[in-house]
Amino acid sequence: MGKEYKALDNLLIMREDGEIDKETFLRRKEIRETNIKVIKEKINELEERIKRSQAMDDKRRLANIENFFTKWEQTDSIELKNQFLRMIIDNIIYKRE
Repeated sequence: MGKEYKALDNLLIMREDGEIDKETFLRRKEIRETNIKVIKEKINELEERIKRSQAMDDKRRLANIENFFTKWEQTDSIELKNQFLRMIIDNIIYKRE
């Protein structure tokens, strides 16, 4: 998008310096503004996709946690409890001092 804004600025400079006529300026300006609009729409769409994806991940985690508590209470086996913990924990980061 920065490239489009820079091109738009260059068009304005070219028009001010008289390098291009008004019609050419307006035509090129419209093309650049359309490109900027398309890029902004794509960015908004991608942001929405990310939000939906994160919401689905949260729902999946919640279901895993609910499943974890149900299974945790049903067993005394250390091996099974470790497996259940792996259902809800991706990784553990610790700092050794």
